[in-house]
Amino acid sequence: MSKTDNSFRSLATIVTTASSIIRAGAGLYLPAIPIIAEVLNISDSNMGLTLIVYFIVFSVFILIAGPLSDAYGRKKIILLGIGVFSTGSLICGLAGSFGILLTGRIIQAVGASMIPGTSRAAVRDVGNDLQVISVIGWMSVLGSIMLVGAPIIGGIITQYFHWSGNFFLLSVLGFIILIMTTIKMRESLPKNKRIQLSIRTALQTYTRMLSSAKFLLVLLPVVLCFLFQGIYLVTAPFIFMREFSLSPVQFGMSNIIIVIALAIGRYISMASVRRSSTAIGYKVAAYISLISVLFFGLILFIDNTSLILVFISIGVFATAFGTLSPIGMKESITIFSKQSGMASALQGSLLLGATAFGSGIASFIMKILPEISALQIFAYSSLIIVLVTTIVSLFTARMLVLENLKNND
Repeated sequence: MSKTDNSFRSLATIVTTASSIIRAGAGLYLPAIPIIAEVLNISDSNMGLTLIVYFIVFSVFILIAGPLSDAYGRKKIILLGIGVFSTGSLICGLAGSFGILLTGRIIQAVGASMIPGTSRAAVRDVGNDLQVISVIGWMSVLGSIMLVGAPIIGGIITQYFHWSGNFFLLSVLGFIILIMTTIKMRESLPKNKRIQLSIRTALQTYTRMLSSAKFLLVLLPVVLCFLFQGIYLVTAPFIFMREFSLSPVQFGMSNIIIVIALAIGRYISMASVRRSSTAIGYKVAAYISLISVLFFGLILFIDNTSLILVFISIGVFATAFGTLSPIGMKESITIFSKQSGMASALQGSLLLGATAFGSGIASFIMKILPEISALQIFAYSSLIIVLVTTIVSLFTARMLVLENLKNND
C-alpha cells in the first residue's frame, strides 16, 4: 500500500469518526429528556427548545464554516469544531439550569456545524470519485448506526448512571478525537488553493450555487431523501411503539433495517461508478424508489397493514437513499470543486433544512388532524416523496448522460 493510500485512509478514518460522534451528539440525550426536565425543573416546551435551537444553529453556522475552511484549511476548522463541540458537551453535563443547558447546546451546535461539510470537502480535496463516494457512503451508514444506537446507549447511561453521563461521554470522546486528529490528520487543502475570506464573496458564491441548475438538480434527489427522513423521525415512534406495540428497545433495534439498506445502497453507488457512471447510479436508485412506491401504496390500500410490509417499504426506499446520497453529494461538490468547502456547507444546510422541514410537516399534520394515524401520515407523505424522487432521479440521470455525450463530442 502506497504512502498516498495510507494518508487517504487515515483521513477517511478521522472524518468518519468525527462525523459519527457529531451525529450521536444530536440524539444521545433523548432518553434523558424527561429526567432532565424533572431534575432541573424545566418545562417540556423548553426541553423541546434544546432540540430545535440545536438544529437551527447547526444549519446557520455550517454556512459560515464552509468559507472558513476554504480560507484557512480543513484541519484547522475540524480541530476547532471538535474542540468547541466537546466544550459544549461538558457545559451541558455540568448544567444546573435551563439557561446553562441551552447555552451548552448552542455551543455544541456551533462546533458540530464545522465538521460534516468540512470533512466532505477534505475527502473531495484528495480523493478520486470512487474514494469520495465510498467515504461519504460510510459516513451515511455510520451516521445511521449512531442514529439507531445513540438513544439506546443514552437510555442505559441515564438508567444506570446519571443523565449528565451522556454529555460527559460525548465530551471525553470528542477530546480523544481531537488528539487523534491533531496527530494523524494532514491538511488536505494547500495554501496556494485557498480562497481569501470575504463575506461578500461568500454570499456571491452561495448565490451562484443556488442559481446553478445542475448543482440543485444533482442534489435534489438527496434533499428529498432527507425530507423523508424528517417525516420518519417524527412519526416512527408513534407508528412502532403505539400502533404496533413495540418496546423502546425493540423500536431502536428495528432501525437496523435502515442501516443494512443504506449499506447496500452504498455498495450500489460504488458499483455504478466503478463499472459505468454516476448516471447509472441515479437510474438504479430511481427504479428502487419506484418499487417502494408500490409498497407504500399497499400500506394505504390494505386493511390491517402488517409490520413486515412497513419494514419492507422503509427498507426498499432506504436502499435508494443509500444509493443517491453518496453520488449526489459527490456530484454537487465536484461542480464547485474550487469552493468545495462552501459547496459542502450549503449542501449540509439544505439537507439539514429538509430534515427539519419534513419533521415540521409531520408534526403540523399530527397536530391539526389527530384523527389520522401516524402510519397514514407517514405512508401518504412517503408515497408522494418517493414518487417525486423517482421522477427527479431519472431526469438527473438523463441530464448527466446528455452532458457526457456533449463533452465527448
